[in-house]
Amino acid sequence: MVKIMQRNLHLGYGYTALAYFGITSLWVIFLQQRGLSLVQIGLCESVFHLTSLFSEVPSGMLADRFGYKAILIGGRVAAIAHALIMLMATNFW
Repeated sequence: MVKIMQRNLHLGYGYTALAYFGITSLWVIFLQQRGLSLVQIGLCESVFHLTSLFSEVPSGMLADRFGYKAILIGGRVAAIAHALIMLMATNFW
């Protein structure tokens, strides 16, 4: 049982690392194909990473208050909304 858990843990870490790096590079390529300049792509990435940075602690406090599962669901809904906005946007603004 422990051997299976260790294997799954290593596979999970590998998947997370690969998924993170793959999504980031795909978004940059997608934004470039949509006609954004490198400065605009950099601004989009900056906003994304700053939002992640400033949301880490408050999300932990919200999870303590409202429950971990509710915050995970809310985060997934926000990620879906973000993806839809990015896919449907016609310009930078």
